[in-house]
Amino acid sequence: MTEKLQQFWYSKSSLRYLLWPLHLMLVILVKIRKQLLGIIYQNRACSVPIVIIGNITVGGVGKTPSLIALAKHLQDKGKRVGIISRGYGAKTDQYPYKVTTKDNAETVGDEPLMIVNNLDVPLYIDPDRFRAAQSLSNNEKIDVILSDDGLQHYAMPRYIEVLLSDLNRGFGNGLIIPFGPLREPLSRAKEVDFHVKVAQSHYTCSPVHEHLIHIKPTSLIHIQSGRQYALEHFENQQITALSAIADNEKFFNT
Repeated sequence: MTEKLQQFWYSKSSLRYLLWPLHLMLVILVKIRKQLLGIIYQNRACSVPIVIIGNITVGGVGKTPSLIALAKHLQDKGKRVGIISRGYGAKTDQYPYKVTTKDNAETVGDEPLMIVNNLDVPLYIDPDRFRAAQSLSNNEKIDVILSDDGLQHYAMPRYIEVLLSDLNRGFGNGLIIPFGPLREPLSRAKEVDFHVKVAQSHYTCSPVHEHLIHIKPTSLIHIQSGRQYALEHFENQQITALSAIADNEKFFNT
């Protein structure tokens, strides 16, 4: 069922025209929600600027690796970085919760753990992202907060919005869930500060606020030892590949 739904979402089936009236109703509801939350939480503020790295589609587009790369770039510029995450799948008894390398994925979620294993930064998880941001800014010496996802979390103020999208898959049939892969209407992409497109092939970007990331595999890492192997090491060998990411085809094609 999921595979067939994905195929429909990313196809140009004529059925999408029949669903267009229902899609428009969802667009109206999504925009009303955004406006209401904006009014309700307009006075919320954080002492540290919040930069959101998110998307408007269901599934992964490389947000977490992009966030790690941005955090490293800011650290190289001398900025003290803090990170917040919803902690999807986390089973901790308290929130906000500061994630450390001593935690495990079952307790804090796999992505937050991956981040702290790659970065020397404080990371707080909480389904209430604003509460996580407040706790982070109050307890840590930081200059900027990066939010792993959260474009649709309008209860949280934001200083800069960075939208990531998959240039190869695009935005599918352009319809909102459940009729398509979109969390918000396509017009949302024009409202962000930066639009970063992730691609496996060479493309060009026209608008000034659009940027391009090319995926280029460099090595394979042995999970237990951490040892890295050049891709040529496995040349002409039969390999069994396992994937549990949102877009498995992207992994296999890479």
